[in-house]
Amino acid sequence: VGGMPADDLPDEDQQTFNSWLAALPEQQQKLYAETGLQKVIEIHASQLYENAGQEYNRQYPAQPISTREAKRIIALTFSCLTKYDNSRAVRNRMSLAEITSIINAPTLSPEIIGRVINIYREEGNSFIRPFKTDDPKTHDLPQSAVLDITHESLIRNWDKLNQWANREFEFYATYLDFQKQVERWKSSGKSSGYLLPIGPLTYFENWYKIFL
Repeated sequence: VGGMPADDLPDEDQQTFNSWLAALPEQQQKLYAETGLQKVIEIHASQLYENAGQEYNRQYPAQPISTREAKRIIALTFSCLTKYDNSRAVRNRMSLAEITSIINAPTLSPEIIGRVINIYREEGNSFIRPFKTDDPKTHDLPQSAVLDITHESLIRNWDKLNQWANREFEFYATYLDFQKQVERWKSSGKSSGYLLPIGPLTYFENWYKIFL
């Protein structure tokens, strides 16, 4: 499970482990490069991230999506479900409809987005609430469903989620800075003296292009 180095295993178990590891896709093998109990959640969540697109297409071949789209859905969903409070990343509940609006892709409906993130709601994973159970009514999320990360240990221990949350926080800080600059320009009667010099202007332009 990634909780201990392979070298600590008995010799016969090391052989079994190495054979199992060699059979994994290269991307998954990299997850076991660093072990430790704190890495168990990291490995589990990252495996789901890598496999989500393939698993979705296996279950819903009539509406296939690319691996890139699946990963984008997961990254933006977890970014939506995380916020900074006093410089600390914490959980942030949000509805499927709100998340769909933020993802803002015409080909990705709430139904598709919900089905992609189902992998994090299944029994044995349970990273996102509400959980998916044997009851068919829980399989497809309604747009009004409010999603929530199950426990903040996921935020603390999943490096990808930390990167997404930090990036989102930086974007938000840049937006507030940009908004302040615009308000100053408006308050001055749109005076040319309050227009941004080339350095800050280029910075904000490059930041804005990320979202296009």
